[in-house]
Amino acid sequence: GLGWNFTEENFLKGKSILSYGKLRSSYGTTGSDNTGNDFPYAGTWEASGTSVYGVSAAQPSQYQNDDLKWESTAIFDIGVELGFLENRFQLSAAYFDSRTTGLLMEAALPPTAGGISYYQNIGSLSNKGLEVALDANWIARNNFKWKTSINVTTTQNKIGNLPGNDPIRADNRRYFVEGHPRNSFWTHIFNGLDENGDVTLKDLNNDGQINNEDKTVTGSYSPEYYGGITNTFSYKNLSLSTTFNFVEGIEADPIIWWLDYYLTYSESGYLYNASTYLLDRWQKQGDDTNIPRLVPYGHPSWQRNRDDDDTRFVTDASYWRMKNVTLAYNFPQKWCAKIGASTVQLYFSGQNLLTLTPYKGTDPELPEPGVEYFNYPQVKTYTLGIDMQF
Repeated sequence: GLGWNFTEENFLKGKSILSYGKLRSSYGTTGSDNTGNDFPYAGTWEASGTSVYGVSAAQPSQYQNDDLKWESTAIFDIGVELGFLENRFQLSAAYFDSRTTGLLMEAALPPTAGGISYYQNIGSLSNKGLEVALDANWIARNNFKWKTSINVTTTQNKIGNLPGNDPIRADNRRYFVEGHPRNSFWTHIFNGLDENGDVTLKDLNNDGQINNEDKTVTGSYSPEYYGGITNTFSYKNLSLSTTFNFVEGIEADPIIWWLDYYLTYSESGYLYNASTYLLDRWQKQGDDTNIPRLVPYGHPSWQRNRDDDDTRFVTDASYWRMKNVTLAYNFPQKWCAKIGASTVQLYFSGQNLLTLTPYKGTDPELPEPGVEYFNYPQVKTYTLGIDMQF
């Protein structure tokens, strides 16, 4: 890496509102075997749940790949750091560009080959974007202070060099598609309900058939930009801090929708509770809804209406979330000294108090990339406490 503190040069010293300035750049390569699987190269087996002549049977759960190797990433970045008015305002901006080759992908085989996934070194990934951060001390008086910290990151990533340029299935909902972001949704396009309340899909190639040739990229779990905003106010011994997080330009699959339909009339014959959105299902001609009619298992329309590979299940997962609010009071030093403490702080805080989102699942902040599958939502919590240091 290289850096240049240009405000140390004589031609800028004491001659500008610029109190600090630095240009920096770096380049490096790194490798990774981080797949979340301790033995991604090994063939593994599991109990199949069936038996042959009274003997428990086993089936492969992961195929072996002796040629598997680490993926390699080359990273370049260039940025600038600026401070104004004796660093009262600080701004940093950096452009980054990383290229990964030999991606470790868990590609699933088609059902005709057993539907079992295994890790391979497939394709490449380019990831570039801009990171901007601002720290501003708006007010810095004796009794009152106000500081704001903002960070925003834009990202653009694309998959490349796939064999045959065909989409590779990562799981039932996410695909690796040439020229598109990682964790893309490759689905049919929902085309409304027919006169019977059943799902129809767009015939993209106009061949009169609905099949995989009519699928396309309809979203991805790769945000266009994300960041956070923190404001801190203090008046004498009282302080208030608020933190917002945001993610924009991202899609997710609230699979719970599909399960509502699937479980309400399942092949087992049992009935389950479902979300209230099913109350808006199609029930008679003229109903304006995208929720198909409910039909029992075995009905000719049951499979089509419950399939989750269309745009009904790819929804905007952008959000703004009030992540934390903390109100605190620092007791005067003379009070702390009476109990032998150096500092005493009484505080009240709340986490996840407010979320603004068009997402139709339970929580847009998903632990698994792009798929909500019985995830417990972020908990709203309130905390009252006292912090004493001696």
